[in-house]
Amino acid sequence: PPRQHVRMFASYFRKEIRLGRLSMQRPDIIAHVLLAGLTQYVMIEHLFNYRPAPAATYVRTLVEVVLKGAVNRRARPGKKGTRS
Repeated sequence: PPRQHVRMFASYFRKEIRLGRLSMQRPDIIAHVLLAGLTQYVMIEHLFNYRPAPAATYVRTLVEVVLKGAVNRRARPGKKGTRS
């Protein structure tokens, strides 16, 4: 069910916020955006027999686009969970 998936993603985002790896005001809305992108991929594949990219590429790109603005840029390089 969509509500359960949104709660799951939002919960994950809140944990990442507490760890200092993400920074966002409304993890529930970001969760909706991510789920909407995933739903869109499945819907156009089933309705129109069209895949804009392989599933793994699409998901990887979607996650990157959705979360890029949520990365905590104030996190210190080398800190656990951050990229150097």
